[in-house]
Amino acid sequence: MLAYCGQKDVALRAIASAIDKGYCAYEGLQHDPLLAKARGRSEFAQLLSTGKTCQNDFLSKRAKPTP
Repeated sequence: MLAYCGQKDVALRAIASAIDKGYCAYEGLQHDPLLAKARGRSEFAQLLSTGKTCQNDFLSKRAKPTP
């Protein structure tokens, strides 16, 4: 919502914080229409990359059997 309302800097910081805390919304970052205004920012590309890494790590851990 922040990005949609023109608060791109705050939105990008909030997204970075969420990813750092394990919320790996990679698909949402790519497709959420409310983020359209933020996608052109260079910082967004880095967040997308970090989100993808976070998602891959999660999926890798989930796929491993527990002892």
